[in-house]
Amino acid sequence: MFKLKSSAERSEERLLEEKLYEQVAQDLAQGKRREGIWAKALANSNGSESQAQSLYIKYHVQALKDELNIQNVINQQATHNEPKEPRKTQSDYDSYEDYIKATIVENTQNFESTSSEPKLGLSIILTLILILAISFLGKG
Repeated sequence: MFKLKSSAERSEERLLEEKLYEQVAQDLAQGKRREGIWAKALANSNGSESQAQSLYIKYHVQALKDELNIQNVINQQATHNEPKEPRKTQSDYDSYEDYIKATIVENTQNFESTSSEPKLGLSIILTLILILAISFLGKG
């Protein structure tokens, strides 16, 4: 699903982009150049050295963004695949009510860590389930 970025997120992206341009400028000043990106810039510059330089900077910044995005995905996957504690069973709790509450909290946390959708509906549903479970326990 398409998600609009907040003003703070857009600002953060612009500041990151500025730092990436700065890094590319420093690399060029030190005579460092990524030959694959330079070859692409030359191929798209119609033989113009100044246009190739401009394209190189643009392509290099995009390559750095891509590398950061890939690293973020790898980090998220590593975090998601970390070993989890064994799930507690009902017998690990003092009461069935405590077990229900803990299960709802755990399921909510799992949902929040894997979804970017609005969670108001889920919160309402889980609250209703908790109320029903507690009222059912009170009758028994």
